[in-house]
Amino acid sequence: MYLSKVKIKNFRGYGENESSSDRCFVYDELDSPLVIFHGYNGFGKTSFFEAVEWCLTDNVYRLEKFYQEKTYQANELKRSHYLKFYHPKHGNIERREIFVELLFTNGLRIVRKSTNNVLRTTERDTSYLSKVYMGTSDLVEVTNELVLHQFILETKDKEAFFHTHMLGQESISDFLRNNSPAKRRDIFMHLLQEEELNNAYQSLSKYQAKNNSLTIKYSELSKIIQNLQNFKIGITDFMKKLNFEDMAHYIRAINEDYNKIKLILSRSDIKDLEYNFSLLMIESNIGLNNCIKYLQTVSVEHQRVSLFRNDLNSKYEELLRLSKRFERASLLEEAKKHLQRSEAANRIKRENSNLLMKESDEINRQIITTETGVKSIQNKKESLADYKNVFTLLSRFISNFDVNIQFWKEWSEEEEKWNKFILDFSSELNINSKTLEIEDINKEWFREVEERSKNLQRRKKQLKENLEAIISQKDSVSQLNKQYQEALNHVKKMVNENFLSIDKCPVCLNDDFSNSKYTSLEGWEDSSTTAEKLVLIIDSTFSAGNEQIALINSREKKVNDNIRALDYQFLKEVTEPLNLRLESIMTKFKQQYDDVEKQLNKDLNTYSELKSSLILKNNDIKIQINRIQESLISLFGSEVKLEELEASSLDDIISKSEEWFTLNQSLLGFSSNLTFSEIESELTMLREQYLNGKDYAIVKKNMESIKSKFVVIDDLIGSMKEILNKKLPDEYEAVMIRYEKLEEVIKQYNDEKLQIDYYRTEVNKWHGKLLGKQRQIVKERLENHPIISWVYETINPHPFHKRLHITNTERGTNFIGETQLEDKVDLYLDQIFSAAQLNILALSIFLGLGLTQRYSQLQQLFMDDPIQSMDDVNILAFIDVLRAIMDSRYSNKHIVVSTHDENFAQLLSIKMRNRKMVQYRIVGYTEEGPQIEKIQ
Repeated sequence: MYLSKVKIKNFRGYGENESSSDRCFVYDELDSPLVIFHGYNGFGKTSFFEAVEWCLTDNVYRLEKFYQEKTYQANELKRSHYLKFYHPKHGNIERREIFVELLFTNGLRIVRKSTNNVLRTTERDTSYLSKVYMGTSDLVEVTNELVLHQFILETKDKEAFFHTHMLGQESISDFLRNNSPAKRRDIFMHLLQEEELNNAYQSLSKYQAKNNSLTIKYSELSKIIQNLQNFKIGITDFMKKLNFEDMAHYIRAINEDYNKIKLILSRSDIKDLEYNFSLLMIESNIGLNNCIKYLQTVSVEHQRVSLFRNDLNSKYEELLRLSKRFERASLLEEAKKHLQRSEAANRIKRENSNLLMKESDEINRQIITTETGVKSIQNKKESLADYKNVFTLLSRFISNFDVNIQFWKEWSEEEEKWNKFILDFSSELNINSKTLEIEDINKEWFREVEERSKNLQRRKKQLKENLEAIISQKDSVSQLNKQYQEALNHVKKMVNENFLSIDKCPVCLNDDFSNSKYTSLEGWEDSSTTAEKLVLIIDSTFSAGNEQIALINSREKKVNDNIRALDYQFLKEVTEPLNLRLESIMTKFKQQYDDVEKQLNKDLNTYSELKSSLILKNNDIKIQINRIQESLISLFGSEVKLEELEASSLDDIISKSEEWFTLNQSLLGFSSNLTFSEIESELTMLREQYLNGKDYAIVKKNMESIKSKFVVIDDLIGSMKEILNKKLPDEYEAVMIRYEKLEEVIKQYNDEKLQIDYYRTEVNKWHGKLLGKQRQIVKERLENHPIISWVYETINPHPFHKRLHITNTERGTNFIGETQLEDKVDLYLDQIFSAAQLNILALSIFLGLGLTQRYSQLQQLFMDDPIQSMDDVNILAFIDVLRAIMDSRYSNKHIVVSTHDENFAQLLSIKMRNRKMVQYRIVGYTEEGPQIEKIQ
């Protein structure tokens, strides 16, 4: 069976072939006698061999060795174990699936797929998953074992299959240097189809190890026998220490102690303990068969009963603490009573109730006075509100060019209000009202402004009458119709009245007067204001070429100019000075108003605070008076009056209280004199935390009950201790039951030791025989293997290390070379050889066993760059070996070889030019993998 075609997609160095319909990289005619892969390193040659290995075994030997040899740390290994093609730009593309298909000459197809990036690194790693399909026409999913059974029927060893057919770059030296001699022997035995012999040898070798199971079992039995003998001696010595003659005497003493326990458990008061003692009672007497078990039960029950007694003791101590708290609460109540009587007597002596009553009456009078003051201030605040808008409403009578006659009347009234305001609130303003003069109001100045205002208004009125006459004359002369005249006059009046603010025509809203129909008017100037231009346009419209109207317009303009001049004079000489003076007066008045309001609020707060203070003081006095009355009632009752009380009665109460505290100072536990709040605080704490809901009588009753239980349980614990003093040490308890048959048990263990000794002898005998058989096989089939020796001697032209011997010892398989020295020293070649010599040695073994093996049905050998580290002489010799194999009786073994050396590839093709051969040259590498060129 030969592998004829391989299809690869998204596996390691191979991405997706864009020139193929299934996007796979395809290698066909691989069943040719010789197939050569050549190209630069890293271009996909090794990935081809690994794809074949992965598809067949679900493993990549080279990557697996990284993990086994711990080449990388675990976290690095996860990233280095890549299976999927790593795109240089896009990285690992999750949607891509790894696909490898193998087609064989018998029609068998094997396909393996996976979406994982990395191989499984440990048995616990469940993230890796691949599926393999197999068949000739229809593919079905199968297991890895079924795949291998298509090539090897008697074993499931993937590694042996790998070493049979593939010589990888790492496995060249791994087989010799990295594998131990024992591991090499296992591989050789599998390749030589001696698995049963090797497995039998390995099984027996387990019993040859230093700590094998037979030796361990033998030691264990010896230890058990010694322990049993020691136990028998120990038990006998223990009996003697307790003054027992023999085991019967010991059992008799145990039964006597047991009867004491039964007697205690039969007492009537044992039921009060509320504890189950049934485990301490047994139906029959204690004997050798149940002695140990009963003593163990007593030991456990002793601990439980002791814990039960500890629990009872804890409850008793808790009740005792609670009883003491009840007693302390009673003592504190008594102290509270004495302290209250002492304080009441002192209070009556210390305070004068008549004086307190007089002080209270005086305070009440002061409170009435403050209430009157508060009412007076509130009335003033109401009066103050009448002045809030003084001077603020005068501005409604003033415009830019006019002051209403009503203004002067209102002004006089406001002036009078200010004078009245100052008189009403002179105390708050801190002003002497008798000498008051309002500096801000200069009556002469206001008379002058009023006269000036009236004069300017009369002059403006005269000019307006003249203007109306001129307009009337112009209307009669103008040829325009009546309505048009009225409209023009109205617009012109509007413009003149708003002369300074006009910026466009109020009718058409035009503000562009650049048209020639405007600029050609007589008297037009571009620098004129918008109002002046509009007036000129209206006058021109009126005159319409009439010289008489033009003269009238000139007179009208002059009158309008005079009116505007009067308006400007009115603004500067009347309106603006008047507004400034009014603003100053309003500011001054507002300041005085705010000062008065602030002072009234301050006075009101002062009275309110005084009233509150007086009320609080009066309340304190009332409390003191009430306390005196309460103290008097508490000491002597309601029938005794304060004025009838004698001072000696109070002194007697105080003296008795002091005597009580002196006697009980140590019981109270306070270093200084107690206060009522301290007593009350501790009493509250005792009641809330400890005494709440509890009855002192019940507490005392429970304490007495627990005391009676202590008597019974202490008797029982004492009896249990007596019987436990006779308890055997723990190490003897296991053999106590078998005490009378110990000699018989020891004999049984000795018989087992003799049987194991026999097995050990037999294992050594057969282990030696199997080792001799392995050595015979190695000598006959490997040591003088003609092909291994021939290949090794052909490729390795060393002057001394020409001969190769393969040996098999207990340690495993080694490779030995004979020197040319007289003493014939044997050297371990895998320890002294260079990398090139190791390659040659591994290549020799691989070709020798691969060509002669009957282990596998696959008739192809795969070698990945086998000439690494070889020199030119080695390479030429290797080519001759390949040519000789193809011409030999082993020509049915086809060879697939790769190389990075282009010269080697060319020389090999020349040497094989008369033989059927296929070459795959990898000429380049793209983002999706290698560029492949097939040469036939």
